[in-house]
Amino acid sequence: MELQLQISDIHDYYPLFLKSMQGTMRDQKWEQQAVIPSHTGSGEITRMRIRSGMEIVITMYVW
Repeated sequence: MELQLQISDIHDYYPLFLKSMQGTMRDQKWEQQAVIPSHTGSGEITRMRIRSGMEIVITMYVW
């Protein structure tokens, strides 16, 4: 499978990446938490938007 993305804003990458993995996302005002599907491994990715243009991403992932 070949994945091609055209993104004008790097912040748009996160939801597209998750969609390509067939993961699920819990979305709150300042935080998004992605659950990785079992066919790609296990774990989660948490994205915290601190302010416009700044975020922290924490990845806990096991192949």
